[in-house]
Amino acid sequence: MLEFKGFSLSSFAVGVFVYAMIGALSSVDSVFVVVSSTGVTGGFRLRGYAGGSGRLDVIARCVMVVQLYSGSGLLGVLLGPPSPPKVLVVRAWECPSFRSERQVMVEIAKALTRGSSGCMDVLDVSFERLVHVLNASGFRHVLLAEDGVNAFKNSYLVAGRIAFYLGSQIDMPRWAEDVVKRYGAVRVSLGPRSVHSEHVILTILSLRDPSISTAASSHPHSL
Repeated sequence: MLEFKGFSLSSFAVGVFVYAMIGALSSVDSVFVVVSSTGVTGGFRLRGYAGGSGRLDVIARCVMVVQLYSGSGLLGVLLGPPSPPKVLVVRAWECPSFRSERQVMVEIAKALTRGSSGCMDVLDVSFERLVHVLNASGFRHVLLAEDGVNAFKNSYLVAGRIAFYLGSQIDMPRWAEDVVKRYGAVRVSLGPRSVHSEHVILTILSLRDPSISTAASSHPHSL
């Protein structure tokens, strides 16, 4: 076993983890970490995929939004059955131009079954290890929540090289928030109302790059 920044991993696991995480994120200045408490960690049927996948359709819509900005990536933290946790690494800049949510779901299903597919990889990595590697890669941490500092009045808080953390169809588990806080996360809000994850990401991207709002108007998926 090797020791990787305080974590014991096999040499093979270290190689896969470092290559997939550090290599994939080296060219981006923002990454969205969407924590899905129900997202399945195994194959699922595409018919009726929303329920059967544990609401991975939310992750799929987030992928389509992240594609609007070439400098961003997405990490889906999947905590559902049968073998959690797993991290879905989406190299959005390498993905084809998805025209529908279903197309993204097909790619996710392949990745979960095979371990990788196209622009997506699936890793057996704990949430804390994930946050640790992002921290070691130079990302600041921003926890997106309803009760944080107003992002519209303090846009500097969402500028720079940042990992943004948010929930899926339900909020992030408290233990996950606690992990991010240990790495100095700032709690930032887009308002007191609960907003769909894909809309949160679109708003953050628009604050970082106003041209994103124009691109969104021609987005194939209705937001």
